[in-house]
Amino acid sequence: MNETGREELKEQSQAMEEQPNTQGEESSQETAINETEQLKQKLVEAEKQGAQYKDQLLRKAAEFENYKRRTENDFIERVKYANEELVYEILPVLDDFERSLKNTKEKSDFDTLHRGIE
Repeated sequence: MNETGREELKEQSQAMEEQPNTQGEESSQETAINETEQLKQKLVEAEKQGAQYKDQLLRKAAEFENYKRRTENDFIERVKYANEELVYEILPVLDDFERSLKNTKEKSDFDTLHRGIE
């Protein structure tokens, strides 16, 4: 073999030695790319889930605010109309007292007043 033949053999052997390394590098690159894609996919899913949780939180907060406002309005309405029945029951008694006072001014007879109140 001449000098050029030896050089060709050396180059071929070096290429053979480098070829498994490049295949190993390619497979590790593919693995890294696959892992990166999986991580990106997990990130997208986590972001979607985070957005769902945020949406749920905002909805629950709004629902709670509506509940507070509704219960406050209910309380105000109950206080406003709580004494309504009592006032209706007291009105006839108040009318009787007014009539009694009117009669005492007109007459000085307190027996009539006494009978009217009884």
